[in-house]
Amino acid sequence: MSMRATRVNRRTAGTGALVAALIAGGLVLGTQAGGTGPPERVPLLEEATGEPVASSKLHRGDDGIRTKVRTHGRAGHPHTLWYVIFNAPQRCSGGVCGQDDIFVDPDDHAAGFNGAQIAATRASVVWAGDGAVADRRGRLKLKGALAVGEVPDGQGQVAIGRGEDGALVPLGVVTGLEDSHRAVIVVVLQDHGTAHDDPELLNRQLTSFEGACNPTCEDVQFAVHVP
Repeated sequence: MSMRATRVNRRTAGTGALVAALIAGGLVLGTQAGGTGPPERVPLLEEATGEPVASSKLHRGDDGIRTKVRTHGRAGHPHTLWYVIFNAPQRCSGGVCGQDDIFVDPDDHAAGFNGAQIAATRASVVWAGDGAVADRRGRLKLKGALAVGEVPDGQGQVAIGRGEDGALVPLGVVTGLEDSHRAVIVVVLQDHGTAHDDPELLNRQLTSFEGACNPTCEDVQFAVHVP
């Protein structure tokens, strides 16, 4: 499991990008969230370059969140949508959520995860509920959603969270979303390689974290939504 991270500055409401697979570097501006206001719309950035390639829309309701991404990926590759959630971003290191809140050593991920900060920020990484194969032109349309208190229960659908919820990295004290209006939400697009012909393997590519990678999985795009 890789985990690239961003730094999200709540003091300026600016964002820079995270996941784990899960967050990368860049700088975008978040919009103010409101219970009845329009959806937040922020740039969707290329992980490799930090350049904007499309946009990510997120709607925060009292009962949960909904997201919509229209972008381009590698033709014929299955992609999945993930949420990296900081439920208590005010507890991030120095008031800024970033790699040091996920890893012991941000420059050496092999040193392991920072369990204390994952717990302090009440961070979790979960499947957003959607996956799709990019068409022959590379076009992708993904719609995610997560209710407050909802826990995805499929195999490999909780990347960081509680052990009892089947988390691949069982360090979290919470899985999912606690308060839709206060959490920092990072939307991450993961590429699973060439689509398998086997329906069971293809289903894993469309529904699980680093599922049935062919030959590898990588996080390719991300967007950061700051309340």
